[in-house]
Amino acid sequence: MEKWKNNHFVVEINGLQSPAIDEVTGISMGGSTAIEVVDAGTNVSDKISAGIIKWPPLVLIKIADGSPADAAFLDWFKVTFDYHDPKAALQSTIRKNGAIVKLEYGVEVARFAFVGAWIREMIFSDLSAKNEDVAKWTINLEHSGMYADLV
Repeated sequence: MEKWKNNHFVVEINGLQSPAIDEVTGISMGGSTAIEVVDAGTNVSDKISAGIIKWPPLVLIKIADGSPADAAFLDWFKVTFDYHDPKAALQSTIRKNGAIVKLEYGVEVARFAFVGAWIREMIFSDLSAKNEDVAKWTINLEHSGMYADLV
């Protein structure tokens, strides 16, 4: 078996590939805390079950280039928060499903599907006249679960 490289992947959102995502962090199948019950009169506790399952946000980083992908994320963010409409009260209402698709030599080998995602935060790079760093978007996606399939 050949080891997988982590630089071959695509991001799909609502069935469409989003090219030019340069980095993804937060790929996690989730985790939970343990629910504990303390025996009365002792300092002993029993872990009786798993608690609430939680997933960290997915963080997508893409180079800012004015492409249609930049515009699509910005439009999703604007629609999610519609901060120009005072009646919207900053409610996140737009949810999307997607996947991080791991490729090896152009062939899908794993799929990390997420459900119910919305953009919690979209950050543009700090700007400075003192350097020539490439500008990037950092897009934080909250979601309601992630599921992995190996192909």
